[in-house]
Amino acid sequence: MFKAVDGRELTGQGYSLLDVLSLATATGARSIRSVFALGESSSRRRGEPFSTEIILEITGTRSDGTTATVRQELVHPQGQAPITAVGVAVGVERLLGLAGGPPVPPGLYLPHVIIEPEHLLGRLVEFGTQIRRA
Repeated sequence: MFKAVDGRELTGQGYSLLDVLSLATATGARSIRSVFALGESSSRRRGEPFSTEIILEITGTRSDGTTATVRQELVHPQGQAPITAVGVAVGVERLLGLAGGPPVPPGLYLPHVIIEPEHLLGRLVEFGTQIRRA
């Protein structure tokens, strides 16, 4: 169970993506769980057009020993397609050396290895993604 952007409780299902491996590697976390829920978005429930809601909720121990939960909400009012398109465009920018350094040599790369998170977030916002810390 988790809360949607509008506070409604949803039941999700475990869904493992490469992101789980990437997050574990980047954070040193001992346990990561990815949950996916499909349903009516919060904006649609308010009578607005559909949207995509991506909720990141992280609970763990900080470097000072305290436990904390951080929640970020990414919402795009036009659905998933614009988010995917920005991800592809940022990947191509990076591969060609148009952002984040020189062109990337031929090879197989996971996006988190070659793309700076701050750059991706900036481009997402530039193309209409709303990012809120809840």
